[in-house]
Amino acid sequence: MTPPETIVVFPGQGSQRSGMGRDFHGNFAAARRVYEEGSEALGLDLPALCIDNDPRPGLTEFAQPGVDVAGDNSAEQIVLSGLAA
Repeated sequence: MTPPETIVVFPGQGSQRSGMGRDFHGNFAAARRVYEEGSEALGLDLPALCIDNDPRPGLTEFAQPGVDVAGDNSAEQIVLSGLAA
């Protein structure tokens, strides 16, 4: 019997909120690395945007990178947990 496939769906714009990355950033070194890499690539302080009580996630130009880095962190934790894709 073939094992069932694993499908992971990440939310898009409209799901963003202030503090959306706080748990990952606070609990996982890999998440902090993802935030650092994203911040460097975009020239944007992603931890401030996603972790602090920042009102900017409501604006498209900030929501997109915020939701993306939150999804990247989720994917990173899934891989590190050993869940096979």
